[in-house]
Amino acid sequence: MSPRHSMSGSRTRGRWLKIIAAVLVSRTDMEAAALAGINVRTLYRLKRDPDFLVDLQAAKDAQFESAVNALRGNAIAFTDTLKTVAADAAAAPNARVRAAESGLTVLMKATELIDLAGRIAKLEAVAGRG
Repeated sequence: MSPRHSMSGSRTRGRWLKIIAAVLVSRTDMEAAALAGINVRTLYRLKRDPDFLVDLQAAKDAQFESAVNALRGNAIAFTDTLKTVAADAAAAPNARVRAAESGLTVLMKATELIDLAGRIAKLEAVAGRG
């Protein structure tokens, strides 16, 4: 939560957090407004407030990071499942192919990301010396 937002005070801050939480779990602004117990026009007004948008984006980023961490925690299980299906001669051929394709796709993406991260680190090191 941004300390500079226009809604000051713990009661108002709590309301702001409730609205942000509703936005995070809703598919539409109408649904979010109803869940937060506010008029949709109030939500539209808040979405024009730069401080609200900063706080909303921070909440979205935290939510996304949490989801990624949950997936990361299951990476070994995902890999084991792909290996098991791909190696299972009794499995349906399309399941084996899909498991192999999925494994190779993830491997290629991970390799590209690791390579990119290394290149960025080198560029940052050069820029820092410049």
